[in-house]
Parts: sequence; structure tokens; C-alpha cells
Amino acid sequence: MEARRDVDEMSLHLRRVLEYAGSSAFEAERRKAREEFFGHRDPEFSNDEILLDRCAAYYNWFMFDRRDSRSHKTPVRLYVAEHPDLPARIRTNLLACEDSVFSTFKVVEVEADHVILLNLLGEESDYYRVVARPDDLLHQGQMITARLVRWDGAHHFHGQVEEWPQSPRDVFGW
Repeated sequence: MEARRDVDEMSLHLRRVLEYAGSSAFEAERRKAREEFFGHRDPEFSNDEILLDRCAAYYNWFMFDRRDSRSHKTPVRLYVAEHPDLPARIRTNLLACEDSVFSTFKVVEVEADHVILLNLLGEESDYYRVVARPDDLLHQGQMITARLVRWDGAHHFHGQVEEWPQSPRDVFGW
């Protein structure tokens, strides 16, 4: 139950950061970022699901990774600076999102309350214990692409978890 509360709280505050980053104050910055992320032409999407996945990836990158051209800060850091009334715990958690991990992982272990992931694009010892969501139908040996954020010291999935039909052995020879 506590994990569900943390996920709900995390989602609420990250939604507020997304609304902040989507405001008119960031319009010019979003235009620059869009060109950086998608290239200098309109992206082509074969279906709505691909469009939604790419848009979600873009906004995650924009909020957590891309630094503003004027302040050299991410939107999540600017949001925290402009909201000094946020509780210290929330401020700390939001800033920890800048250290998120977006990668392809192998599901090593599945338990009722967590999963263990191996970062396939990182070092051999890059294992993560991630709080499991009830709707995550993950199984051992599966390959996924996801963004992990820290909230109250624990890793959580943020946004879409993309499942790969192949195993890591098929793709990477492992």
C-alpha cells in the first residue's frame, strides 16, 4: 500500500512539472528541443502508439535531461526553484529525477513488490531494484526499455515500459 501511495504522489508532482514545462514560458525552448530531439523535419509515425511513445520519451528527456539554453537548468530544477514552498522531501525527490536512468534492461528477478533489472547498456554490475506496479506484467528474462526515477530513495518506473519481443540473447548474443 505504501508503494502505491509513493507512486501516486510521484505521479502527481511529475504531472505538475510536465504542466510547468508545457506552459507558454517554455514555448521557444520547446521548439528548440523539438528540433534537437526529432531532427529538423517533422517526424513520421506509422501509428498512434508510436506517436505517443515518442512524445512521452521527448517530454521525459525535456523535463529531466535537457538544460534550458538561458539558465542551463532542466525544467524540473527550474520548477523546484520557482516553488520554494514545496516540502523539502518533495524538492529532494524531484531533483533526484535528474539522475534518472533511461535504458534497455533485462528482467533478472520478479517479486510481488519489486523487480531486479540489469542495465544492458551500462556496466556489467548495473543492477536496479525497482518498485513493481500492479500493471507491470514483467517476467524473468524479458527485455524492456524504461526510464527509472528515484523517489524516497527507491527506483520507480516513470512512464511507459516498452517490452521487447526478443530476449537479450537474441538481440545481443547474451
